[in-house]
Amino acid sequence: MAKKSKPKQDHYDQGRVLELWQSGKSIREITDAMKPISRVYVHRILTTKFPKEYETGRKSRKATKKAEAK
Repeated sequence: MAKKSKPKQDHYDQGRVLELWQSGKSIREITDAMKPISRVYVHRILTTKFPKEYETGRKSRKATKKAEAK
């Protein structure tokens, strides 16, 4: 009897996700750069694997928006 093959699993480079995030890219821009990765998966990577870096990036983006609004 033939052995069943496992379904192909997509493994995305989590380091690249972090690198793009730290360079100022948004989650939407990261998904565009790394197609076919989803925005949900990018968010999950950032919040579970790199929570400190994610929070730092969010704070800096918020400060930038606040400064631009003035």
